[in-house]
Amino acid sequence: MTFGLDVEPAKPTTTQIAIDASVVPGVECIEATVFTPATPASVVVVATPGGGMSRRYFDLDLDGYSMAAHLAGRGITVVTIDLPGVGSTPPPADPRALNPDALGAILASAAQTISARFGGAAIVGLGHSMGAMLTLIAQAHHRPFASLVLLGWSGRGLPEVLLPDEAALVGRPNEARAAIADLAQARFGDLLPQPATRGTDTTASDFLLRVPIGADVRTALRRANARMLTQAGLWAMIPGISTAEHRAIDCRVLCGVAEMDITGDPADLPGHLPNAGVDVYVQPGAGHNSNVAPTRSALWDAVADWCLSHGG
Repeated sequence: MTFGLDVEPAKPTTTQIAIDASVVPGVECIEATVFTPATPASVVVVATPGGGMSRRYFDLDLDGYSMAAHLAGRGITVVTIDLPGVGSTPPPADPRALNPDALGAILASAAQTISARFGGAAIVGLGHSMGAMLTLIAQAHHRPFASLVLLGWSGRGLPEVLLPDEAALVGRPNEARAAIADLAQARFGDLLPQPATRGTDTTASDFLLRVPIGADVRTALRRANARMLTQAGLWAMIPGISTAEHRAIDCRVLCGVAEMDITGDPADLPGHLPNAGVDVYVQPGAGHNSNVAPTRSALWDAVADWCLSHGG
């Protein structure tokens, strides 16, 4: 494995991260980008994007729209990753293997590899939306992180959009695990659907954006589009099937949500993680895709401040 640290400071470097091959047959590594600060602090953030986005969500192809570069500018090493089937990481032969538990185990294995390479640094698990849920699952079952940053996440799910067969699984995790692949196939038509073909002015739903953005930003966001890990996406929508994982989290957590997010009342967030030390940040003037909002740098600075103060 090469980790690409022999480079100029603060320059992003594409690399591969080794994965324990016993986790999912056919998955031995994932693609990642490392952002190395000129003067590194003792904090490394492992960033996992949400559903339908590649790791480029954290480093959009537009000046001033890179969360990863912003955090690196604050001294934080950032490793953005593409899980199997997303972005430049190929899927295994059987996409049914990419259920939420397996994806959490893959993420944990990646974090452990990163931890070994950056010995002595605090490893912070950061995820957005579905990526936050997978970061939480990885921590609940494998504890690879010192602390968590969960962006655009809440434990409420999205009950208002569930189909009847999906709603029947609310609060029934064992049955959901058995059925999730079939239900995801039924809802999405494919377990790993390609990004929808969209025009440059309709990159993401205004339901998620909630704030006006320019055509150049929409184009940059479209370039970050990726195949959806539908089993994990559906899992995140069903309330009450990760309650055991929520209760298992006992580290420090920053929950960052947007003022116009889809996550419900921010005051409810600590109650979803009853055994964790939860801090809440509400990003003003933003929707769910918070990295393209005019107030994005306020969110990024809040994350950097928290990681440097509480990341270990």
